[in-house]
Amino acid sequence: MINFFYDDCIISNYEKRGEWEETISYLKSLVHSDNTDKSIFFRYAAQCWYVLTFWDCFMPKEKLSRSFFEMNMKSAYRIAKKYYWNDSNCLWLFGYFMCINQTDFLFIDKNILEIEQMGNNLIIKAYSFDINNPLSEIMYLADNGTKQNYKNAVEKAKSSITEKFPGDSAVDCYFREIFTHCI
Repeated sequence: MINFFYDDCIISNYEKRGEWEETISYLKSLVHSDNTDKSIFFRYAAQCWYVLTFWDCFMPKEKLSRSFFEMNMKSAYRIAKKYYWNDSNCLWLFGYFMCINQTDFLFIDKNILEIEQMGNNLIIKAYSFDINNPLSEIMYLADNGTKQNYKNAVEKAKSSITEKFPGDSAVDCYFREIFTHCI
């Protein structure tokens, strides 16, 4: 099984040292050199979103530029719309981003409620594109299904989730956690 998020020793070392901007710069260079590898793009987008989402929680803000991450999140959104907007994984991923942290998508020129609705619509679209995708199914059922259907989908997908998010990176751990423990 292919990992959902790209990983290599360079990214791991940057992240272990808390060099979040270097991680993003490196990932962005990989995206621009190979826009066909979705796992690289998904990692780039998720890494930007992760830092912005947890900015006030544990990011070393004195060492980081929020505008750098906002600019890269905007870039990731544009790349997603250009290359991956018909991919169910891209749709649920960005849908989730928008549902959790609307303020980092205000550049879309929508208000917070509209951004959240847009995120929900992306998750619905992702599920309708590929009803056999366990990740989009879980995202869809979280808000649109019964609690039992959601639990069943999580249970059914548990082994593939740990295979798709096997690493120790912040984003792998985060998504492994939300997909397996949010029942």
